[in-house]
Amino acid sequence: MNETSHRYRQCKPEHNVHGTLRSAIVCTALALLVACQSTLQTADPVACASAVSVHAWQRPLIHQGDESISFDAMMTSLVETRVVMIGEYHTRLDHHLSQLEIICRLYESNPNLAIGVEFVQRPFQTALDAHTNGESNTQGLLADTEYFARWGYDYRLYAPLIAFAREHAIPIVALNAATELSAKVSHAGMDSLTAQERTQVATTIRPADDDYRQRMKEVFDSHGQSGERNFESFLGVQLLWDETMAETAANYLLANPQHRLVIIAGNGHVGYRNAIPARLVDRVSVKTATIAQVLADETYDTDYQFESEELTLPKTGLMGVLLNERGDVIEIGGFSKNSAAKAAGVITGDVLLSIDGRPISSYAEVKLTLWPKIPGEEVLVGVERAGEQLTIDLTLR
Repeated sequence: MNETSHRYRQCKPEHNVHGTLRSAIVCTALALLVACQSTLQTADPVACASAVSVHAWQRPLIHQGDESISFDAMMTSLVETRVVMIGEYHTRLDHHLSQLEIICRLYESNPNLAIGVEFVQRPFQTALDAHTNGESNTQGLLADTEYFARWGYDYRLYAPLIAFAREHAIPIVALNAATELSAKVSHAGMDSLTAQERTQVATTIRPADDDYRQRMKEVFDSHGQSGERNFESFLGVQLLWDETMAETAANYLLANPQHRLVIIAGNGHVGYRNAIPARLVDRVSVKTATIAQVLADETYDTDYQFESEELTLPKTGLMGVLLNERGDVIEIGGFSKNSAAKAAGVITGDVLLSIDGRPISSYAEVKLTLWPKIPGEEVLVGVERAGEQLTIDLTLR
């Protein structure tokens, strides 16, 4: 089973796959399939983070304005910076490895370091702390932060960063607003939030300047949408995200004056001065550096821009099913080509009850159970068919 097999996902505010912003009112992601074709520097033989070496990461080509500089020269500059903001295409493994290498080197220079992340929402800070402190395992972290329901990208992309932070007891700060609040703002604006809900997002939301508004309008129009009211809702959500992440980061810096902070977020949030960067500095006076990870034809308003060789993760084990989610009922709606489930005897209309003994009542729970599986691995699938409960042994493909 894969993410595209789920046919009835609820529309919710998210980001598109390449790190720029995705409409809170549009379900269709803007797929970007162009690979980076830049000339790269040689592989790093002395990578700081072991996961970087395991995945054969190469140092990116780094631009500082019109000049090209080395990774080491950039790191020398970053060591003197209190806040480093690093953008990403969410699905690019090489981008996540570059982030991890920077974090590792900054930690080696001074262990008073924290990491702020877009991919965990503010209400789940306690669950994030519990994992970093060794009080929960990976499955517990993913379940407790509702990762697959609220973010959904392949967790293996973020796992090395989370593991590094846990190993070195580096605090991770959940930056973003809760999905429910973003959705409410999308549908009815900021004024629709209750007094209690307002305490869960940025206390101050500065209006968009002309450049910010125009940039968001281009993103909005690229999804084929229209209507001033719809655009204003879309714009409101983008501001909510940027301001909430900036305020959360600023609050951490004020409360922890000895710590530096690395912010991990999509390029759309850190790649422009009037997104997170200026909104952070408005709240706390700190020296910052910004990095966008880009394709060859992209330009962002950052101190540094990375071009890197695209790396991909191995395939995960798939059931090969299309799922219909109706409340807490997950029904088999069909099969992909060469489906492992169909070959094992699962049929359309079966209700999925469990995988390897874990009860299933949502699409997110399917992903939570299957994300670490590999092709060839066997799983036991519990289904209900015509009132009868069956257990089917299938081999993932």
